[in-house]
Amino acid sequence: MTPTPAQPGSPSVAALPVLTSSEKRSLRRQRYHSLTFDRVDFANADFRLSRFANVTFQQCDLSHADLRGVEFDGCRFVGCDLASVRLGHNRFVDSVVRNCRHLDLEQKKLLLFQGVRLIESLRV
Repeated sequence: MTPTPAQPGSPSVAALPVLTSSEKRSLRRQRYHSLTFDRVDFANADFRLSRFANVTFQQCDLSHADLRGVEFDGCRFVGCDLASVRLGHNRFVDSVVRNCRHLDLEQKKLLLFQGVRLIESLRV
């Protein structure tokens, strides 16, 4: 089941526990608006050249996802697994990465250079 954009003005939650390999490959060149993905397995997904506006990724697995050329406007990544995520030629506007796991130093530098707010806090 491929995630679909929400109706304008109505935030929705797309809780898709597992996407098939072919669905993960079909996510490129798509537009996503006003969605919340909660605990979705996007590992190895191909989002190249997609656009996200006001989208929240909450505790999603984005490990090894291809995010090259993706535009993020007002997006939030909260508690996500970002191991070996592929970045490059991205555009981030007013976006936040908060308490995400497995970001290496080079990925953090790249995100900071592109204007992303990185927030890492200790959880008690």
